[in-house]
Amino acid sequence: MSDASAYAESEIVLPIRPNDYDYAAYLNNAVYVEFLEAGRMDWAERNRLDLFQSTFAPAVVRLELDYLRAFIRGRDPAMATVRTRLTELKLARLIFDQTLANAKGELCARAVVHVVMLNLEINKAVAASEALQRIRLPV
Repeated sequence: MSDASAYAESEIVLPIRPNDYDYAAYLNNAVYVEFLEAGRMDWAERNRLDLFQSTFAPAVVRLELDYLRAFIRGRDPAMATVRTRLTELKLARLIFDQTLANAKGELCARAVVHVVMLNLEINKAVAASEALQRIRLPV
């Protein structure tokens, strides 16, 4: 599959742990990045991609993250919804659009994430669509 639209979108609800907040009661910025990673892992699973094989690995090479609304301990329920969609499948890159929303459905963050597929045997980026085809699990 070389067309981004051929891949299913994913949505995952993640719990926010008490230690995910900083001392000012705001969700720590690093946790947003962790949640985005969990969203891409869920996307891979839904699209039957085996990220745990030993030849290819995804590597984030660019992350643009806009913080739009804070998750605040005590104000917002302790859960976040991550939506992940592959928007472009370029020769050597996968470009994802990801969002994080609170339990009320309010958009809290938006990210554009660029990922390359590394061939671990030669330690180089390879054609993204070819790598995805090779790590796709059978139906």
